[in-house]
Amino acid sequence: MHDNHPAVIEAAIRALLDSGVDAGRSRLSEITFTKVEIPKRVPLSPMQSARIFWSDRFGCRYCGERTIPTPIMQLVSLIWPDLFPYHPNWRGGVTHPAIISRSPVVDHVDPGARGGSWSDESNLVTACWPCNVRKGDLSLEQFGGRLLARPTWAWDGLTSLYPALYDAAGRPNPSRHKPYLSAFTQLRSSDPFDRQARSGAGSSPT
Repeated sequence: MHDNHPAVIEAAIRALLDSGVDAGRSRLSEITFTKVEIPKRVPLSPMQSARIFWSDRFGCRYCGERTIPTPIMQLVSLIWPDLFPYHPNWRGGVTHPAIISRSPVVDHVDPGARGGSWSDESNLVTACWPCNVRKGDLSLEQFGGRLLARPTWAWDGLTSLYPALYDAAGRPNPSRHKPYLSAFTQLRSSDPFDRQARSGAGSSPT
């Protein structure tokens, strides 16, 4: 991210100390931020989130890394808790790093806090958790990144293994898993690109 905020804030503090409040205010006005009322965010449904992940082939559109839906990694942790620990709040020290680094979230390219649409899918992309945290409410330009093209690799986020994994884990927490299982099943049956992926076509993931 590149901006002149540190320099302006320093100049404002020095002007304050040298010449008083008004002088500092004059310098700080260069980066004035006007408060705005942000519309309430409407949570995306599991199907909406799954559709974005599916469209982006479970690849982060900012760094290009592969992701795995968090519910799948929760099941891995349920089966092997000593090897792959999970905490519902992702507490440090008790959550496997893969969960933090490879979980996908739906990110708003044009942030909702800056007037971007919360729900228009043209404004929604897959982001790994670290990229989502780093970008926050920044515009793409402020973030200093670029939006990568959708990958064409044969990677489905391990969703093809999700139903069998859910069975192997004893079908836990249906209210958590069934909406995602249903969503990915519907997407798999309707998306011709998935048939391409299952045939082994497409570029290799990173």
